[in-house]
Amino acid sequence: RKPSPSTALHRPPPPSTVPAPAVSTATEISLIGLRVSEAEPLLVKALDDAILADLPYLRVVHGKGTGALRQFVHEILSADPRVKRFGFAAPNQGGAGVTVVEFRA
Repeated sequence: RKPSPSTALHRPPPPSTVPAPAVSTATEISLIGLRVSEAEPLLVKALDDAILADLPYLRVVHGKGTGALRQFVHEILSADPRVKRFGFAAPNQGGAGVTVVEFRA
């Protein structure tokens, strides 16, 4: 037999103890094939995510192409105070098609 509403025990729900989700942030973002207008929000989000995840660096794969995307990436990085330095990857890791970003501690 079910207890009537007036006799049922009313307990407050237990406190929430759900742990915060682990941040899973990639150390690399590929912008190959994108226009600058398409790449901008992705680059900004990748930089924000890397900073929030306390990553020491981020690899930005922009390809070699015409250089417009690479130039844009470098302009964004130059203006970001969170960036300690950046430069091209080693030749065997993408060379001028990849920019490696190091963040300030």
